[in-house]
Amino acid sequence: MPSGLNWKRFVDLNAEESEKVLHWRNHPQVRKWMVNQEPISEHEHSAFLERLRQGDDPDYYLLFFQQQAFGVVDFYRKSSNPHSCYYGYYLDPCRLGSAMGILLEFWVAEYALTHWQYHHIVAETRTDNTAARELHAHFGFSVMGTNSRELEEAVLHADTWKQRRKPVLSEIARFFCRP
Repeated sequence: MPSGLNWKRFVDLNAEESEKVLHWRNHPQVRKWMVNQEPISEHEHSAFLERLRQGDDPDYYLLFFQQQAFGVVDFYRKSSNPHSCYYGYYLDPCRLGSAMGILLEFWVAEYALTHWQYHHIVAETRTDNTAARELHAHFGFSVMGTNSRELEEAVLHADTWKQRRKPVLSEIARFFCRP
């Protein structure tokens, strides 16, 4: 894992972090890529966090690099047979188009396929989200098709990640490691 990369579960967010996540999610440049593109109210956000605290299934994380929050990841539709999950993410709107997406996707693959030892992970992406689809392809995801919600599903298998991990780490080192 690159030095300076940390995370916090949503159930452990403080008030400032929770507010930041809601602001990012409602930002027009983030919201336009969401399945639900409606703004989320503070009340809805609070109720959502409370459901997570009560043990709701999805796992949500706020990611930090060098102590600066930069993105959100969620894991959902976890399955034990085969051992797999879906995930989604979004970046701080100020970081869109930056290399932070590479760091975020690295964390997803590393955490899910190495730490949790899932056999594969699946990304659901709006078909018009070219940047996210290209990022998935860069990491070795294979497109499975479009689902009933008109989202492209792409899968990354653990074996593929083992092959792609070292080149991706080299790329991350160029972007994020200080000389």
